[in-house]
Amino acid sequence: MNNQDKIFEPKMASVSADVFSRYMPLHKAALKGDWESAKRFFDSDPAAVTAIITEFSETVLHIVVGTRTINATHFLKQLLKLIPLDVALETLTDGWGETALDGAAVYGNTEAAKLIVEHSPRLPNIRNGLLVVLVAYPIRCLL
Repeated sequence: MNNQDKIFEPKMASVSADVFSRYMPLHKAALKGDWESAKRFFDSDPAAVTAIITEFSETVLHIVVGTRTINATHFLKQLLKLIPLDVALETLTDGWGETALDGAAVYGNTEAAKLIVEHSPRLPNIRNGLLVVLVAYPIRCLL
């Protein structure tokens, strides 16, 4: 493996399989856009709002921006309301160092990108993972 290949290797989460099992219902709810199930999960485990829930160090925010369910936008709006104000979205990165805004760009989810930027206006200006150039210009054009 050469150095170039290492750039694309994700940093795997260093949490146990039990943790991932515990978050599986939340992961499934995000994939389906099932806010009611997710809200019940958050009510019983408030830390889950920003917790790593996949082996690729993704949060529920990363998961929901990649979905195209009819309820995904509602889910994202409600989720952003629950993220504590002292948590900067740029600190919620996945195993590739990408934010949920980067994920929204990758999936072409402009509605999610707009909501994320409304919540965290500085985010498009912050350099993080590999996608900074791919994300910053199109997001600025949306605003």
